[in-house]
Amino acid sequence: MSAIKKGAISNREYTSLNNISRKTATIDLTQLVTKGLLVRVGEGKRDIHYILPNYAKNTQKITQKEERSEK
Repeated sequence: MSAIKKGAISNREYTSLNNISRKTATIDLTQLVTKGLLVRVGEGKRDIHYILPNYAKNTQKITQKEERSEK
């Protein structure tokens, strides 16, 4: 599944799409997060991915609604 369809991109996908090293991808993605263009989501090495800020806000709203409905 492409990064566009799932709304997120991993370091591995970014590396592959741009034909760059993992280190360069990490630097690029970190700079995009610092500039507020992407949001880093997840923990550990394999679960981290990057999403657009608006997508992050929508995801957070959905999660909050689900938590309220469970109570």
